[in-house]
Order: sequence, then C-alpha cells, then structure tokens
Amino acid sequence: MPALARRAAFGIALALGTCFGPAAHAAENSAAAVAQKPAKPQLLLLATYHMANPGLDVVKQQADDILSPRRQQELEALVADLAGFKPTVVAVEELPRNEAKLKQRYADWRAGKAPLGRGEIEQIGFRLLQGMGGPDEWQMRAINWNGMPPGELKAYNYEEWAEARGQTARLQAIRARSQAESDERYLVLHAQGLRAFLQLINSAECMAASHARYFEYATLADDEWGAGANWVGHWMTRNLRMFGKLRELAQPGARVLLIVGSGHAKLLSEYARESGVFEVVDTQAWLKAKP
Repeated sequence: MPALARRAAFGIALALGTCFGPAAHAAENSAAAVAQKPAKPQLLLLATYHMANPGLDVVKQQADDILSPRRQQELEALVADLAGFKPTVVAVEELPRNEAKLKQRYADWRAGKAPLGRGEIEQIGFRLLQGMGGPDEWQMRAINWNGMPPGELKAYNYEEWAEARGQTARLQAIRARSQAESDERYLVLHAQGLRAFLQLINSAECMAASHARYFEYATLADDEWGAGANWVGHWMTRNLRMFGKLRELAQPGARVLLIVGSGHAKLLSEYARESGVFEVVDTQAWLKAKP
C-alpha cells in the first residue's frame, strides 16, 4: 500500500477510534450505572370495597356479611397469597391521626382481647401484619386525607347546582348509571366469590369505567358556578394528598402493600407510575389463586 494510502487509512482508523472509542466506553459506563442503580420501591395496590359497609358512599354496595364462614375462608386464602409479596409495610385508607387507635386495636386482637373488625383494614391488613411480625411490631401506616376544600362549600355543591339549574333529573341519571354498574359487579361477588370480585374491580377496564364517571360529575357546572368541576378537582386533590403520604413510604428496598377503596385506585396507581417513585406491581398476579 502506498505511503499516502497507508497514512489515509491510519487517519480514518484513528478518527473512528476517536469517535467510537469514548462513546463505547460511555455506553459501557452507562450500562454499569444502570446495573448499579438501586431498584425502585415496589407498590402492590389492592383495590377493595369497604367491607364494613358503612353506607357513606353515594353508590350503595350490595355486599353480604364479611364475617360469614364463606367470606372468612376466602379471606384467609387471599391473605395467604398476598403475604407472598412479602410486604415491608401495609398502607391503609385511614387518617394518620387515627393510627395510634389502629395500633391498639391490632395489639388487642393479637392478645386475644378483641375480635377482628369488619373493615378491610383489619380483615386483610391486620392478618397480613400478623405474618410480618409480632404484636410489638408495627408496620402499618395510615395515608388517608379527607379535609375540607378551600373557600365556600357552596362552590363544590353540585347537588345544589343541579337543583338551582333544573338539572336534578340529570344528576339522578348519572347516579343511576353508577349504581347499575355497581350492582352488576356485586353479582360477581355473590356468584363467584371474593377473589373473583377483587380481580374484577382491580382490572384496568373496571377502574377506567369507574373513573370515567367522575368526568360526568364535572359537567354539572357552568360559567357562573363550577360546582361539579370544583368537586371533581377536590377529589383529585384528595388523592394527591394521599399519594403524598404514600410516597413517604418509598424507602430503598420497601415493598408497600396498599389497601384502598376502589374509587381511589386508578388515580393512585397513575400517580405512583407517573411520578417515577414506585415500581407498580401487577395486582392481578397476586389475586390469582395459587396451585
């Protein structure tokens, strides 16, 4: 090869080495950094109905007695499977100021001084805690927030808006659709059992359908009085406040199991994903009965 050609070839090789060499090393370093990056804390979100059936929601649930032998047997099997997630903390839909009372109720139950209450916090949460540690240990955190919205309450009163605007029938129609959807879902609880019902309400399709109803309530507003939109905005604020408490649990290596009313599930799961704080675990995988 002529000297000029050899010099040209050497120059190209040098240029390629200069171009790709550092880039290759950078890619290797980047891959190593990703490999060394600690895994995100995990979040398993279990959407549920309020098993004590307090009747406080607009849509009334058609649930039976959670203390019946059938439901208790189903719960024990369900909790045994959820325990396989090995949660480090159980987060629940309770106000933080009531956490001390929860802790005392748990201690009383573990000491045989009191039975489990009907609510999902005790029926599922306390059973999970029992498998995580002894009665002197406390790995449950209350994350609920249900404060009053700012300003005058009338600004959020979509029922008063509907009455004042002659739209009461429209509001009733929205509620009737929600109730019909709920009634249909509870048929699964009665016919197929607790696990099948939880699989249903934790499905992406069911969460999306339930969440879509809030956007109907948002239309109960006009240019002068945005009652429905204000109320929906406050609902989203409530869930943001709950997520603020939830992310406090996002410590390295944490495995958080959140037990929450199904109406909160879509927003909280979206906040968890979109914030980048948690790795959101597939709930359905843990609701399937283990062989």
